[in-house]
Amino acid sequence: MNEIIYLIQIILIAFFSLGSFKLGKEALVACASIYLLAANLFVIKQMDIFGFHVTCSDAFAIGSLFSLNLLREFFGKEIAKKTIWICFFSFLFFVLVAQVHLFYRPNHLDFSQPSYLTILSLTPRLFFASLAVFFFVQQFDLALFSFLKDRFSSMSLNLRCFLCLLFSQFIDTLAFSFLGLYGIVDSISEIIIASFCLKVATILIILLFIPFTKKIFLSNEL
Repeated sequence: MNEIIYLIQIILIAFFSLGSFKLGKEALVACASIYLLAANLFVIKQMDIFGFHVTCSDAFAIGSLFSLNLLREFFGKEIAKKTIWICFFSFLFFVLVAQVHLFYRPNHLDFSQPSYLTILSLTPRLFFASLAVFFFVQQFDLALFSFLKDRFSSMSLNLRCFLCLLFSQFIDTLAFSFLGLYGIVDSISEIIIASFCLKVATILIILLFIPFTKKIFLSNEL
């Protein structure tokens, strides 16, 4: 059942990315920020998929980078760079207000405080881990994508996206697993191996939607 749900999640992310792309670069920037928030919020939950223990956030991390690559491809390097900072400030705001939220003293009618404490009390550690990895991975992805686009102009968008997402997600998986998940998850080595394999499969599925991006871009130009 988890495999089917995960496939549905990937398709939803791909469709919402294309929908945001259709609405314009501003919507795609917002989409990239939301994916980043979702990835760091849902990373705490673990599940079994294809016999491996993984977290539930891998597709969102890829969705954020996929949106960044679309911005670089169709709207230029400057808006892609700006998106990285917008994602950072959006995430920073979420972490700060999440910690403020925990300081509220619940009344006798409240039943949600234990759940908020369980989820949000881990946010600072995940934030600092994500912050350290975030800038490096996003900058690496953008630099690699720009290099491939400028140096190998004949290379297809599918191949550029695949190479960038593959290398950036390998770095992201390795670094974030140790900085953010060590001591939280049951088996860090299994999480790294299974998560990366799952990310590769996710990348391949999302890239199936690449041909629609050029059609959408051309229709927006008309």
